Amino acid sequence: MPGALLESTEFPNDSGVYAYILGQAIKPSCFIGGSYYAEYSLANFKRLSREIKNRIDCELAAIHISNKTVSYMASKASQRVETMFRPNNDAIERVRKMESDGVPVFNMQDTESFEQVYSYIEETIWEEVE
Repeated sequence: MPGALLESTEFPNDSGVYAYILGQAIKPSCFIGGSYYAEYSLANFKRLSREIKNRIDCELAAIHISNKTVSYMASKASQRVETMFRPNNDAIERVRKMESDGVPVFNMQDTESFEQVYSYIEETIWEEVE
């Protein structure tokens, strides 16, 4: 589902309106979220998972952690959202740390992580077909 799913006080987004409409029209088999470069604890992930379950009645399978991040200083200076990219290895290392804490996250630039998520999607879709 394109667009934001949840409202953010840190930067403007569509507050999940478009994603909600799509989620009501088409029942997703699974939900894999995308996020700017961030760190999630297992408690954060569970809270986010509950919120998504309430909004679109679908379980959150995992979160892709990007190497893209909001540049707060540049955003404040320009009065609009400005982003920047961290080195890919930063995101991969952060994902590996969160994985070791039990948080289901991945980074698409890490082949092993990508293949695990792809397998999960494939299994989920085939379970529903059978």
